[in-house]
Amino acid sequence: MRYIVFGDPNFDLASFNYQNQSDVSRYVNALAPQFPVSPDLSAFGRKGGKLIIWQGEGDSVVNYEVTREFYEASAKAAGGFRTLKSFNRLFAVPGTTHCGGGPGPWAFDPLPVLEQWVEKSQPPKSIIGFAPDTNSTQPICAYPKQARLISSSADPTVASSYRCVNISGDPNNDTD
Repeated sequence: MRYIVFGDPNFDLASFNYQNQSDVSRYVNALAPQFPVSPDLSAFGRKGGKLIIWQGEGDSVVNYEVTREFYEASAKAAGGFRTLKSFNRLFAVPGTTHCGGGPGPWAFDPLPVLEQWVEKSQPPKSIIGFAPDTNSTQPICAYPKQARLISSSADPTVASSYRCVNISGDPNNDTD
């Protein structure tokens, strides 16, 4: 970040603030070549394309909030979440770092659920992930849902102990 974002080898990384719009804008602009120019992916959807985006919530290279904001901008450009979710799903993987790793359920294969979506018109609601650090499984829920234990006595190491819950507070964003 010192070199790419701020162009200053002496930049104090501890002073970077993800809550500060100026810092985030500089960060995003520095990474801009990695992101599509427009969040409007509706032409892709109209042609029958299906897209699964997954992002580790603990990613220190690309902040999850940037991906979430891009997804929400994509929904707006597509005419709402219902339209966007007909061809694009975002999966936020808790405790997962850049391209996998970390304590979260980062070991998963999105290809089978993509195949079900393309070949059988069954959009993915969740993907079961495996967390090697804890030898546990957990559903990775399609945004805006997150996995929550079904009860305090449920076994947190077993995916069936969870359900996907809408955390956005927006009922218009609770489509499957």
